[in-house]
Amino acid sequence: MQRPKLRWAVVAVVASVIPCMLIAVGIYAGMQVVTRALRTTELAIATPRSEMALPPAASDSPTPEARATPAAVSPGRILAIADDGNILTLRADGSDLRALTLDASVDRIYRQPTWSPSGERVAWAEIVTEGTRLTTALRTARIDASDATNADAESYPPFYIHWGPEGNRLAYLSNWTGGLALRMVDIAGGGSQAVTLGQGQPYYFDWAPGARRMLTHVGGARLALLSLDGSETRLPGVSGVFGAPQWSADGERLLYAVRDSDGQRLVLAGTDGQRERDVLPFDGQLSFSLSPDGRKIAYAITTRPVAAASFGPLSVFDLVTGESTPVSAHPALGFFWSPDSRSLIYLLPADIGPQAPRASLAVADDDEVWLRWHLWNGTGSQELARFAPSATFLIDYLRFFDQYARSMTPWSPDSRAFVYAGGGEDGRTGIWVHPIIDEMAPMRISDGTYAAWSPQ
Repeated sequence: MQRPKLRWAVVAVVASVIPCMLIAVGIYAGMQVVTRALRTTELAIATPRSEMALPPAASDSPTPEARATPAAVSPGRILAIADDGNILTLRADGSDLRALTLDASVDRIYRQPTWSPSGERVAWAEIVTEGTRLTTALRTARIDASDATNADAESYPPFYIHWGPEGNRLAYLSNWTGGLALRMVDIAGGGSQAVTLGQGQPYYFDWAPGARRMLTHVGGARLALLSLDGSETRLPGVSGVFGAPQWSADGERLLYAVRDSDGQRLVLAGTDGQRERDVLPFDGQLSFSLSPDGRKIAYAITTRPVAAASFGPLSVFDLVTGESTPVSAHPALGFFWSPDSRSLIYLLPADIGPQAPRASLAVADDDEVWLRWHLWNGTGSQELARFAPSATFLIDYLRFFDQYARSMTPWSPDSRAFVYAGGGEDGRTGIWVHPIIDEMAPMRISDGTYAAWSPQ
């Protein structure tokens, strides 16, 4: 199977992109956002071609390559978008493939599949075109496609989906009259109707663990606690330049950025919104992720105008010791904590070594972006696989990785492997499982353009 090509266009990316973050255009509508520079320190964004193809052959037998590796027995399941556009789940060795949809086409598109917190259900967006008529819906089902729900999205396709912590509600973002809307669907109640909780542009949010509230960052300025009846409690201070806020996994702390006459800084606050601690100052655009154990914060500070959440040096701040540890001097495009909080995987432009004079995006065959995974284990980093990301992963997810890090994970539940979609150096494309033990190579387990591991 030939590696899909990514065509490039050139656009002017100005400094105003940083506060806007381009989420106003949205993941669904923002496919045309591309790069203005190759082999420079500015981020390249590709314009995808159609990814429709023949469906993968369903098989209960894992490939010999996958069967021979420890990562193949990692728990949980992998959620994927197949080459033909249908949504499926499978085990880490490529076996037990179960289709959630079978009828994807150029007129029926499925996007944004998202695991529920328990891994028992999946939600996704459906976009159907019939002549000049567009209908959209938010659908959910169990992994065997049973107990399905279908909520009318009113011609505004969801472009980001985030399940509530109890798995009985989910919230999503979509375009709306006059901007963007945060909408919610009650799955326990049948999931047939969406209600609007808030509006603004751009819009970022994170659920409170075990509680019926959200932490929101709206319009690049408004920080608030949002109740499920749509009422807001504004947080003190003026927002700094960042994207997605975060509610700690234990439900006790909020993490966001503010600015005043002394500059910008990342802060920790209590659940009442009162600031408890200034974590670190920064100058530019900040992206961050609190580890699941609540002890460490991975962060990148981006000082160039880029149409992405991150393109700056990566560091980890220890909230217990108060020390910051450099992880990469080269610009990171995204980073994800392992469930056990011991490891951090991150993405750099490919072929950047310790002696490289500057960061660059390596482009093969004149039109492909090449990235490389790296692993930080608390004491040092090692290079992992080099790959050409799928258009879906690059454009729909990686540009907004800080928001997606709140709602999905590439990591296996046992923190021994991670999954991704793209093309390998051997010319094959698809879904790859990459062990982080014994310097093992990634294994291709299926066709596909996007993948995420179940939380459990």
